[in-house]
Amino acid sequence: MKNQVVIDAQNQDIYLLEKSKELFRYSDLLKSIVRREFKVLYRRTVLGPIWYLLQPLLASLIYVVVFNKVANISTDGLPSILFYLLGTSLWGLFSDSLVKSSDVFVMNQLLFEKVYFPRLIMPIAMVISTFPKFIMQMLLFCLVWIYYFAMGEISPSIHLVYFPFLVGLTALFGFSIGLIVSAITVKFRDLLYVLNYLINILMYLSPVIYPVSIVAEKYRWMTWANPLTGFFELSRLGVLGKGEMNLEGLGAGVLFVFVVLYIGLKVFFKVEKSFIDTI
Repeated sequence: MKNQVVIDAQNQDIYLLEKSKELFRYSDLLKSIVRREFKVLYRRTVLGPIWYLLQPLLASLIYVVVFNKVANISTDGLPSILFYLLGTSLWGLFSDSLVKSSDVFVMNQLLFEKVYFPRLIMPIAMVISTFPKFIMQMLLFCLVWIYYFAMGEISPSIHLVYFPFLVGLTALFGFSIGLIVSAITVKFRDLLYVLNYLINILMYLSPVIYPVSIVAEKYRWMTWANPLTGFFELSRLGVLGKGEMNLEGLGAGVLFVFVVLYIGLKVFFKVEKSFIDTI
């Protein structure tokens, strides 16, 4: 029995590897879906992609007033607008990656019934399509950053070189959770209705609108248990010059992301085989 379990696990890993390799043969389809998503997103809006900039800017201004000015929550001495712009942009990348990859089975049922292609292409395309929005938000952030840098109010550190990797890990974490959610929603669609509420709760449990430094020492370990904490804090340390560097927390966060990714891929491929009969 024990040997059979080991063989089954090995077979599942081989299947996962083969399915992952299959993606490369459909790279043109992946590009086509990404382009379609980008065009469709704001097709019928007046401002179009300008919403990419307005969303984090308006949210950041609200946070400045409510949390920094009224509630007097510290931003570690950093310019509050920069602090919140960076936090909301990174959070938006995470939440968009999660939400867009969480309903691929339900939203694409008819397509999956008629045409064969690697189903994993859909959530990957959804996540890639979030990056134009993030890039535009980073351009806005850079304009504000240049102003405060010229004024001498911020000083980036050498850890800035890690920022691209932290961005990738943030999106990958959202994608990985989204794969698990997409598999669960095949049988329990109600999860999609509460997902946004859960994401909002997670935002307040993550250092998006506050730095880790204001968390009481005895509760700080709980904050570092969230993988996003290490990514956000190191991003601030590199880009803005202030943030906490916790190698143990960061390392555990990176490891956790890849564990969740592995689990997400396994459950996604498992559900992929039979979901048409389930939905």
